[in-house]
Amino acid sequence: IVLDEDEGLNMFFTLFKKKKMLSVDLEATGLDSYKSSPLLYGIGTKHNQIMLDATVNAYPYIEYIYLKRITILGHNLQYDLKLISVNTGIMLRKIYDTMIAEQRIWMKSGYTWGYADLIERYLKKAIIKSVRNEFIGADPNTFEINPTHLYYLRTDLTDLYDIRVIQRHYIKRQKMELLIYGIEFPLTSMLAD
Repeated sequence: IVLDEDEGLNMFFTLFKKKKMLSVDLEATGLDSYKSSPLLYGIGTKHNQIMLDATVNAYPYIEYIYLKRITILGHNLQYDLKLISVNTGIMLRKIYDTMIAEQRIWMKSGYTWGYADLIERYLKKAIIKSVRNEFIGADPNTFEINPTHLYYLRTDLTDLYDIRVIQRHYIKRQKMELLIYGIEFPLTSMLAD
């Protein structure tokens, strides 16, 4: 469904008003969060997602997440946190970062931490990250979003929940709750800030 800004914001509040966690992912014109411009914001749960293009003011969505103290779920969130902060002035603090969790769970194991690696390792799926290359270097004023871009972002948002379930099992089994939830995740937000 394509909605105007008011309809989109109302749907966002309706869908997510009682949620304590939302997955967040941004697609942008580059990999430098200080020089890049967002092309797509993705926010959602495993079953519902809202995607905002570059023409939409993301501030009210991010402000709501911040004020309601909703935990954001993502991969390599330091990039997203910086990009969000640069573009909205808001630094989100409550996070669950699948990359940071993976690095601590499997440190010194030889495993790699990329998002595609986690998808393959835990969900036994292959993802093609070449779609991401279509965002790099794009002009936000002329970039045309197509269904492939939306599907790519949606899959990133939904798969995070399945990865988190598996990681939490390992975190508990290895008694890493304090390290990950009490030190690493808060530190990620501080470093992004």
